[in-house]
Amino acid sequence: MHTSRKLFLAVMIGLCSTVYGNTSVDGKETHASSEVSLHYGINRVDLDGDGIKDMVVMGRHEYFNAHAFDYVSFLVYMPNADVNWHIVPFPRAKKRFRLLASGGADCTLHDFRLYTPKHSKSKILVVADRKFTKSYGEENTVTFTYYKLSKDPGHEDGPAVYFEQTKVVKTEKKYCDVNRAMAEELGLRYVRSPLLGI
Repeated sequence: MHTSRKLFLAVMIGLCSTVYGNTSVDGKETHASSEVSLHYGINRVDLDGDGIKDMVVMGRHEYFNAHAFDYVSFLVYMPNADVNWHIVPFPRAKKRFRLLASGGADCTLHDFRLYTPKHSKSKILVVADRKFTKSYGEENTVTFTYYKLSKDPGHEDGPAVYFEQTKVVKTEKKYCDVNRAMAEELGLRYVRSPLLGI
């Protein structure tokens, strides 16, 4: 199948999912109707479903070449805590406080989607990583790692809120760009990465 035809089908799948709600792509659950749209800067998003707007902050680390990347941080507002704003690490044990979205001149190797699942108000984070062996422009398998927001305010070692890994799925098909993989495999909308300037 030609590349242009594949892209057309991926876009049409995303559009149909948006109009008709959660559908399936080859039997896989899709989430395009509930995906959160994010922009550079501060995004006010209710991450934990408590009705209070939290924050997702996204910014660029520029190298002035094809390998610039984006950093994304998540903060949850906890009204009953001594300090209200809490940075959300993931995973909890490693306490990594930011997410990296990056790639090269040809393709994006690391990116993510944030969406509301069908039976919950809390957001789910999907992180997509493409395996790198020889070049940024190669096709290789993509791994999807799913996280949910968890709270444990009484834990001695903290943190009070964190992203908990729920499952990991690896594609059988090989892709160059993880955005296309998320469109075809998960039904999440295909996005031309801003990292590529197109």
